[in-house]
Amino acid sequence: MEQTQNDTIDKVGTLYIVGTPIGNLEDITYRAVRILSEVDVVAAEDTRHTGMLLKHLQISTQLMSCHEHNEKAKVDQLAKILESGRDVALVSDAGMPVISDPGQTVVAELAKRGFVISVIPGPSAGISAFAVSGIISEGFVFQGFLPRKKRERIAELDRLQLEKRAVILYEAPHRIKQTLGEMAAKMPQRKLCIARELTKKFEEILRGTVEEIEAHFMVKEPRGEFVLVLAGTNEDIAAQSAECISLEDDGCLELLHDEIELMVEQDMQRSEAIKQVAVKYGVPRRDLYQRLLDMRADR
Repeated sequence: MEQTQNDTIDKVGTLYIVGTPIGNLEDITYRAVRILSEVDVVAAEDTRHTGMLLKHLQISTQLMSCHEHNEKAKVDQLAKILESGRDVALVSDAGMPVISDPGQTVVAELAKRGFVISVIPGPSAGISAFAVSGIISEGFVFQGFLPRKKRERIAELDRLQLEKRAVILYEAPHRIKQTLGEMAAKMPQRKLCIARELTKKFEEILRGTVEEIEAHFMVKEPRGEFVLVLAGTNEDIAAQSAECISLEDDGCLELLHDEIELMVEQDMQRSEAIKQVAVKYGVPRRDLYQRLLDMRADR
């Protein structure tokens, strides 16, 4: 059984997970500035990068390196600092540590040992991109970076293509064209939002279909860091269903059927799902019900 923070009476040092700006330095919180200035050590993904941030904030706290290549080796050193009663702030280069950034091993290991761990919330590129995407979804899946190996990446895209919720992905500029091409081959008409250089001077938000955004970057060289927000398959089906004009069109009926089935899978009564879809698309409920029965009988 894991220890809770109440079990750590003899360990007075606290590890603070501190969110830092993803671009605009004005986005740092008052609390983050105070914690960074009060702790004894700042464990940073890149001491040079964080050093510039601390210099901007006029903070002179001691820095130590803690990145993906030395994270495991740093756990014991951080534990000794905390055991001595000193506090540590864990930061990444931008945004929240642990979220597609180093920190998972440190947090997991120190939590197991019973140290007090406190979070200082801050900016997150993924959450910010989802908020501005304009994509409607009751929830989202945070994917982060896709696998680098093509076979694994294609397999992951196959899985994500069936995801009903919106999907948040990160991508580097030198891989964005390849990723968009692979996505366009599987789901060209799926809604997509790309957020580039969020909160920075040249911030850019693009909304359209996967196919349209791929075409955009065929003529414009991608630069900066990218966040992709891909609409879930629910919205994809709904968008296609909205184009239906007749229950006599088998293709349209099939799309309406798929939307009803998705609603049933989400624990809605079939009769209620049929009613809602009929109202949504302005078709007679009885006619829709009968056509669905006919379609089932023909199969």
